[in-house]
Amino acid sequence: MLRWINSGWSAVILGVRSEFNGVIYSEINRLSPGQPYAVPYSTSTSDRQSYRPFYLYAFSPDQSALTGFVATLKRRLRLTDEHVVMRELPINVDYTSGRMMAHVTSRSDATQLISVEGGKKVPTDRLTVRVDARAQPTADAVLLRVSIPWSPDAADMGTKEELARNLTWDVVPLLRNGRGRRPEITIGETTVNKDGTINVPLTPHWPSGTGELSWNVLAIRAKLNFDEDAPQWVRDWSTDLDTSASYGNRTLFLESAVLGLWRSSKLQSRIVSEIYVRVGP
Repeated sequence: MLRWINSGWSAVILGVRSEFNGVIYSEINRLSPGQPYAVPYSTSTSDRQSYRPFYLYAFSPDQSALTGFVATLKRRLRLTDEHVVMRELPINVDYTSGRMMAHVTSRSDATQLISVEGGKKVPTDRLTVRVDARAQPTADAVLLRVSIPWSPDAADMGTKEELARNLTWDVVPLLRNGRGRRPEITIGETTVNKDGTINVPLTPHWPSGTGELSWNVLAIRAKLNFDEDAPQWVRDWSTDLDTSASYGNRTLFLESAVLGLWRSSKLQSRIVSEIYVRVGP
Protein backbone atom coordinates (compact mmCIF):
# COMPACT_ATOMS: atom_id res chain seq x y z
CA MET A 1 0.00 0.00 0.00
CA LEU A 2 2.79 2.41 0.87
CA ARG A 3 4.35 1.76 -2.53
CA TRP A 4 1.12 2.90 -4.22
CA ILE A 5 0.94 6.03 -2.06
CA ASN A 6 4.54 7.00 -2.77
CA SER A 7 3.96 6.51 -6.50
CA GLY A 8 1.16 9.11 -6.41
CA TRP A 9 -1.98 7.07 -5.80
CA SER A 10 -4.72 8.48 -3.56
CA ALA A 11 -6.20 6.50 -0.70
CA VAL A 12 -9.03 6.68 1.81
CA ILE A 13 -9.43 4.63 4.97
CA LEU A 14 -13.08 4.84 6.01
CA GLY A 15 -14.00 3.75 9.53
CA VAL A 16 -17.63 3.00 10.39
CA ARG A 17 -19.05 1.88 13.74
CA SER A 18 -21.77 -0.76 13.51
CA GLU A 19 -23.84 -3.07 15.71
CA PHE A 20 -22.24 -6.41 16.45
CA ASN A 21 -23.33 -9.61 18.14
CA GLY A 22 -20.85 -12.45 17.99
CA VAL A 23 -17.30 -13.38 18.79
CA ILE A 24 -14.10 -11.37 18.48
CA TYR A 25 -10.73 -13.09 18.48
CA SER A 26 -7.94 -11.89 20.73
CA GLU A 27 -4.55 -11.90 19.01
CA ILE A 28 -2.86 -11.26 22.35
CA ASN A 29 -4.65 -14.14 24.11
CA ARG A 30 -3.83 -16.42 21.17
CA LEU A 31 -0.19 -16.17 22.19
CA SER A 32 -0.97 -16.66 25.89
CA PRO A 33 -1.76 -20.29 26.83
CA GLY A 34 -4.78 -20.64 29.05
CA GLN A 35 -6.35 -17.35 27.99
CA PRO A 36 -9.60 -17.29 25.93
CA TYR A 37 -8.96 -16.78 22.22
CA ALA A 38 -12.66 -16.30 21.38
CA VAL A 39 -14.26 -13.41 23.28
CA PRO A 40 -18.06 -12.90 23.08
CA TYR A 41 -19.04 -9.31 22.30
CA SER A 42 -22.41 -7.61 21.85
CA THR A 43 -23.16 -3.95 21.26
CA SER A 44 -25.98 -1.95 22.81
CA THR A 45 -28.38 -0.06 20.55
CA SER A 46 -28.64 2.66 23.19
CA ASP A 47 -24.85 3.16 23.31
CA ARG A 48 -23.23 3.92 19.96
CA GLN A 49 -19.83 4.09 21.61
CA SER A 50 -20.10 0.34 22.12
CA TYR A 51 -20.46 -0.22 18.37
CA ARG A 52 -17.66 -2.20 16.77
CA PRO A 53 -15.49 -0.43 14.14
CA PHE A 54 -15.14 -1.76 10.60
CA TYR A 55 -12.87 -0.37 7.88
CA LEU A 56 -12.83 0.10 4.13
CA TYR A 57 -9.47 0.69 2.43
CA ALA A 58 -9.89 2.28 -1.02
CA PHE A 59 -7.02 3.14 -3.39
CA SER A 60 -6.93 4.64 -6.87
CA PRO A 61 -4.52 6.40 -9.25
CA ASP A 62 -7.48 8.69 -10.08
CA GLN A 63 -8.10 11.06 -7.16
CA SER A 64 -11.34 12.44 -8.59
CA ALA A 65 -12.81 8.98 -9.10
CA LEU A 66 -11.81 7.90 -5.60
CA THR A 67 -13.25 10.93 -3.80
CA GLY A 68 -16.44 10.68 -5.86
CA PHE A 69 -16.83 7.02 -4.90
CA VAL A 70 -16.20 7.77 -1.22
CA ALA A 71 -18.66 10.70 -1.25
CA THR A 72 -21.38 8.48 -2.74
CA LEU A 73 -20.69 5.72 -0.21
CA LYS A 74 -20.81 8.11 2.76
CA ARG A 75 -24.03 9.69 1.49
CA ARG A 76 -25.73 6.29 1.18
CA LEU A 77 -24.55 5.21 4.62
CA ARG A 78 -25.96 8.39 6.13
CA LEU A 79 -29.28 7.88 4.30
CA THR A 80 -29.45 4.45 5.94
CA ASP A 81 -28.66 5.87 9.39
CA GLU A 82 -28.43 9.63 9.88
CA HIS A 83 -26.63 9.11 13.19
CA VAL A 84 -23.99 6.73 11.82
CA VAL A 85 -20.54 7.21 13.39
CA MET A 86 -18.10 7.51 10.49
CA ARG A 87 -14.51 8.76 10.26
CA GLU A 88 -12.08 9.10 7.37
CA LEU A 89 -8.33 9.10 6.88
CA PRO A 90 -7.73 10.67 3.44
CA ILE A 91 -4.26 10.34 1.93
CA ASN A 92 -3.05 12.23 -1.16
CA VAL A 93 -6.39 13.94 -1.74
CA ASP A 94 -7.44 17.59 -1.62
CA TYR A 95 -7.86 18.73 1.98
CA THR A 96 -9.54 22.02 1.05
CA SER A 97 -12.39 22.95 -1.26
CA GLY A 98 -10.95 26.41 -1.99
CA ARG A 99 -8.26 28.85 -0.90
CA MET A 100 -7.77 29.71 2.74
CA MET A 101 -8.59 33.34 3.50
CA ALA A 102 -7.56 35.74 6.23
CA HIS A 103 -8.88 38.76 8.07
CA VAL A 104 -5.88 41.04 8.60
CA THR A 105 -5.15 43.37 11.51
CA SER A 106 -1.97 45.23 12.44
CA ARG A 107 -0.53 46.63 15.65
CA SER A 108 -0.83 50.40 16.01
CA ASP A 109 2.54 50.54 17.81
CA ALA A 110 4.42 48.73 15.02
CA THR A 111 6.60 51.59 13.82
CA GLN A 112 8.13 49.56 10.97
CA LEU A 113 4.75 49.31 9.21
CA ILE A 114 4.11 51.95 6.55
CA SER A 115 0.89 50.32 5.37
CA VAL A 116 -0.98 47.01 5.20
CA GLU A 117 -3.31 46.59 2.24
CA GLY A 118 -5.90 43.84 1.94
CA GLY A 119 -7.95 41.74 4.34
CA LYS A 120 -9.09 44.45 6.74
CA LYS A 121 -12.75 44.57 5.70
CA VAL A 122 -13.05 41.52 3.47
CA PRO A 123 -10.95 38.37 3.95
CA THR A 124 -8.22 37.85 1.38
CA ASP A 125 -5.67 35.31 0.22
CA ARG A 126 -3.11 37.98 -0.72
CA LEU A 127 -1.95 41.21 0.88
CA THR A 128 0.67 43.91 0.51
CA VAL A 129 2.83 45.11 3.40
CA ARG A 130 5.14 48.13 3.20
CA VAL A 131 7.93 48.19 5.76
CA ASP A 132 10.21 51.04 6.87
CA ALA A 133 13.81 49.80 6.61
CA ARG A 134 14.99 52.38 9.18
CA ALA A 135 12.63 51.31 11.98
CA GLN A 136 13.20 48.54 14.50
CA PRO A 137 10.82 45.62 13.87
CA THR A 138 7.93 45.06 16.27
CA ALA A 139 7.19 41.40 16.91
CA ASP A 140 3.89 40.04 15.58
CA ALA A 141 3.11 43.35 13.87
CA VAL A 142 0.56 41.78 11.50
CA LEU A 143 -2.03 39.20 12.51
CA LEU A 144 -3.80 36.89 10.08
CA ARG A 145 -6.99 35.25 11.33
CA VAL A 146 -7.13 32.39 8.85
CA SER A 147 -10.19 30.38 7.80
CA ILE A 148 -9.74 27.14 5.89
CA PRO A 149 -12.56 25.67 3.74
CA TRP A 150 -11.96 22.00 4.53
CA SER A 151 -12.99 19.47 1.90
CA PRO A 152 -15.64 16.80 2.67
CA ASP A 153 -12.85 14.22 2.98
CA ALA A 154 -10.95 16.31 5.53
CA ALA A 155 -14.17 17.20 7.41
CA ASP A 156 -14.70 13.54 8.36
CA MET A 157 -11.13 13.36 9.68
CA GLY A 158 -11.91 15.59 12.67
CA THR A 159 -13.47 18.83 13.87
CA LYS A 160 -12.30 22.13 12.38
CA GLU A 161 -10.38 22.79 15.58
CA GLU A 162 -8.68 19.36 15.48
CA LEU A 163 -7.74 19.81 11.83
CA ALA A 164 -6.34 23.29 12.46
CA ARG A 165 -4.18 22.00 15.32
CA ASN A 166 -2.68 19.43 12.97
CA LEU A 167 -1.09 22.07 10.73
CA THR A 168 2.44 23.40 10.57
CA TRP A 169 3.26 26.83 9.11
CA ASP A 170 6.19 28.07 7.06
CA VAL A 171 7.29 31.09 5.01
CA VAL A 172 8.40 30.26 1.47
CA PRO A 173 10.06 32.88 -0.79
CA LEU A 174 8.65 32.86 -4.32
CA LEU A 175 11.20 35.17 -5.97
CA ARG A 176 14.40 33.30 -6.72
CA ASN A 177 16.29 35.85 -8.82
CA GLY A 178 16.94 39.57 -8.74
CA ARG A 179 19.12 42.03 -6.93
CA GLY A 180 18.70 44.29 -3.96
CA ARG A 181 17.85 43.82 -0.31
CA ARG A 182 14.48 42.14 0.21
CA PRO A 183 12.36 42.19 3.35
CA GLU A 184 11.60 38.96 5.17
CA ILE A 185 8.74 37.64 7.31
CA THR A 186 8.95 35.58 10.48
CA ILE A 187 5.94 33.61 11.75
CA GLY A 188 5.27 33.83 15.49
CA GLU A 189 3.44 31.30 17.66
CA THR A 190 0.16 30.30 16.02
CA THR A 191 -3.00 29.66 18.06
CA VAL A 192 -6.24 27.91 17.19
CA ASN A 193 -9.66 29.27 18.10
CA LYS A 194 -12.65 27.13 19.04
CA ASP A 195 -14.31 27.86 15.68
CA GLY A 196 -11.31 26.37 13.88
CA THR A 197 -9.82 29.67 12.69
CA ILE A 198 -6.09 30.10 13.21
CA ASN A 199 -4.25 33.18 14.44
CA VAL A 200 -1.01 33.50 12.47
CA PRO A 201 1.21 36.42 13.67
CA LEU A 202 3.75 37.82 11.22
CA THR A 203 6.82 39.96 11.84
CA PRO A 204 7.95 41.71 8.62
CA HIS A 205 11.50 43.04 8.81
CA TRP A 206 14.49 44.00 6.72
CA PRO A 207 17.65 41.90 6.96
CA SER A 208 20.80 43.73 7.96
CA GLY A 209 23.03 44.89 5.14
CA THR A 210 23.26 47.46 2.42
CA GLY A 211 21.99 47.74 -1.10
CA GLU A 212 18.96 48.98 -2.94
CA LEU A 213 15.67 48.16 -1.26
CA SER A 214 13.55 45.78 -3.28
CA TRP A 215 10.20 43.97 -3.11
CA ASN A 216 9.67 40.36 -2.10
CA VAL A 217 6.81 37.90 -2.57
CA LEU A 218 6.32 35.22 0.08
CA ALA A 219 3.87 32.37 0.61
CA ILE A 220 2.53 31.74 4.12
CA ARG A 221 2.12 28.00 3.70
CA ALA A 222 0.15 25.45 5.72
CA LYS A 223 1.01 21.76 5.61
CA LEU A 224 0.03 18.75 7.69
CA ASN A 225 2.15 18.37 10.80
CA PHE A 226 3.80 14.94 10.78
CA ASP A 227 5.57 15.55 14.07
CA GLU A 228 2.16 14.82 15.57
CA ASP A 229 0.64 11.36 15.81
CA ALA A 230 -2.16 10.12 13.60
CA PRO A 231 -5.44 12.10 13.69
CA GLN A 232 -7.36 12.02 16.95
CA TRP A 233 -10.06 9.59 15.79
CA VAL A 234 -7.41 7.00 14.87
CA ARG A 235 -5.94 7.25 18.37
CA ASP A 236 -9.41 7.04 19.94
CA TRP A 237 -10.32 3.93 17.96
CA SER A 238 -6.99 2.17 18.57
CA THR A 239 -6.03 -0.07 21.51
CA ASP A 240 -2.94 -1.96 22.64
CA LEU A 241 -5.04 -4.74 24.19
CA ASP A 242 -7.82 -7.01 22.93
CA THR A 243 -7.96 -9.48 25.81
CA SER A 244 -11.56 -8.88 26.94
CA ALA A 245 -14.91 -7.57 25.72
CA SER A 246 -14.13 -4.13 27.19
CA TYR A 247 -11.86 -3.56 24.16
CA GLY A 248 -14.45 -4.63 21.60
CA ASN A 249 -15.26 -1.09 20.46
CA ARG A 250 -11.65 -0.47 19.39
CA THR A 251 -9.14 -2.02 17.00
CA LEU A 252 -5.91 -3.63 18.06
CA PHE A 253 -2.88 -1.58 16.94
CA LEU A 254 -4.90 0.53 14.47
CA GLU A 255 -2.65 3.56 14.99
CA SER A 256 0.49 1.55 14.25
CA ALA A 257 -1.12 0.03 11.18
CA VAL A 258 -1.93 3.36 9.51
CA LEU A 259 0.92 5.53 10.78
CA GLY A 260 3.24 4.49 7.97
CA LEU A 261 0.67 5.51 5.35
CA TRP A 262 -0.08 8.75 7.19
CA ARG A 263 3.59 9.73 7.30
CA SER A 264 4.37 8.80 3.68
CA SER A 265 6.89 11.01 1.89
CA LYS A 266 4.29 11.91 -0.74
CA LEU A 267 1.87 13.20 1.86
CA GLN A 268 4.55 15.15 3.72
CA SER A 269 5.25 17.21 0.61
CA ARG A 270 1.58 18.06 0.04
CA ILE A 271 0.53 21.70 0.58
CA VAL A 272 -2.80 22.23 2.33
CA SER A 273 -3.12 25.88 1.26
CA GLU A 274 -1.24 29.18 1.26
CA ILE A 275 -1.62 32.97 1.47
CA TYR A 276 0.57 35.33 -0.54
CA VAL A 277 2.25 38.40 0.92
CA ARG A 278 3.93 41.09 -1.17
CA VAL A 279 6.27 43.01 1.08
CA GLY A 280 8.58 45.91 0.29
CA PRO A 281 9.56 49.55 0.94
